[in-house]
Amino acid sequence: MTEMYGEILKRYHGHDQNVVVIDDLYAHEWMYIPHFYYNMYVYQYATSITAGTALYEKIKTEGQPAVENFKKLLKAGGSDYPYQLLLDAGVDMAKPEPYRALVKRMNDIMDRMEAILAK
Repeated sequence: MTEMYGEILKRYHGHDQNVVVIDDLYAHEWMYIPHFYYNMYVYQYATSITAGTALYEKIKTEGQPAVENFKKLLKAGGSDYPYQLLLDAGVDMAKPEPYRALVKRMNDIMDRMEAILAK
């Protein structure tokens, strides 16, 4: 894990291009970040971004019915398992559609960024 984390840090910060020099000691940093190993916390970030994007796409394409489903989701709070609450709001996290919607949104953002940078 230390070796993998160190390589990720170096790639992210441009170590090999001398943008930021990452000392090998930083590769041990992962051990001090409970997000990586406590309660699947990082997974919760990924699933919430995916669900949020899928809800946004539904609101964009379906309009008011999707808005009402979203309001019901918010009102439901923690009254049921998150999977069931999202399913009731029209997002099935066990199917590929929410993840595809997220990838599409990310690609759209990158395309716009590239167009801006090309100017």
